[in-house]
Amino acid sequence: MWLALGASAQVRVDRPLEFTGSAPDQRQVLGLPDTNAPGEVLSAATAQQGAYRTAAALEESAEVWACTISGLAGAPQPGTHLFITTPAGASGPVNLRVNDQGPYPITLAGLRPFTGEGFPAGSMLSLVFDGTGFQVMNGVQRARMTCPAGMVAVNDEYCIDIDARSPTNFFTASMNCAQEDRRICAWGEWAAACERRVALGLLNIADTWEWTNSTANGDGNVRVAGQDCSFAGTSWSFGDPDRKYRCCYTR
Repeated sequence: MWLALGASAQVRVDRPLEFTGSAPDQRQVLGLPDTNAPGEVLSAATAQQGAYRTAAALEESAEVWACTISGLAGAPQPGTHLFITTPAGASGPVNLRVNDQGPYPITLAGLRPFTGEGFPAGSMLSLVFDGTGFQVMNGVQRARMTCPAGMVAVNDEYCIDIDARSPTNFFTASMNCAQEDRRICAWGEWAAACERRVALGLLNIADTWEWTNSTANGDGNVRVAGQDCSFAGTSWSFGDPDRKYRCCYTR
């Protein structure tokens, strides 16, 4: 998950966080040092020390935007907050050159490359420098991730595997999808895709039962979907036969 720290910083956390205090002030992340050292957590206090500057970015190349910030000497410091107006959208990952320094990668939540596709020229982009690159702090809803190979976009929200995967048990299917940064489709997602199977080019989706990720009413039961797109049922996840499945990918 990504944990937001105040208004202008975030850090990746690779395990669940539980806040169990009874009072609001006991359910906070406290004690983070105010540092701008690369690789350290960029707290909101440090981020807010960076000057807010605005500039118009120019397209230096298909992959690099450039801007000039008056009063900014040398390379940007961690916490530097820029508001730039964007040039024409790029077709791939975008990097930003600031005062001939860089170029620095622009990322969504520090994880996925930002692309200019779907972000109209002249839009205002809010960026915070984290020591190695700029994180986008707004406009993420405009950016839709491209479907991975072997998948097709059902709509703006998710992609689905074109073909069913080899039969296995429910738990292995779930882990296989997770290892690829994907997930087993919810049965509603599966059904919506199945109804449009011809237009989407989906294969082998209406002739058998497939695992989906929605639980049923009883413990140990999970949803299965299939049979001409119009049926859903339950299956015992521990001992029932192996089944085919599809992964979905959130865009």
